[in-house]
Amino acid sequence: MPAARIAARAQRPLANALGACLQLKTGLNWSMKLEYRYLNLEANDPANFSAHGGTAVDDAFQVIRVGLNYHVRLSYEPLK
Repeated sequence: MPAARIAARAQRPLANALGACLQLKTGLNWSMKLEYRYLNLEANDPANFSAHGGTAVDDAFQVIRVGLNYHVRLSYEPLK
């Protein structure tokens, strides 16, 4: 790999993510879930905006999701 590509790759910002999920089966084919996700995209400073009097923004997000899932049965049951 050329040295220029290695240097360009080293300057890319990194993103951090952390999450957890709790899922509870509530019926034969149904389940409920609660998810938490933390995503940090590091400081966002397009075109060196902070050097010209602006403020760099730290892009960090916290997301909580609640869901209801239906699970399709894999076995075939003929109609009666």
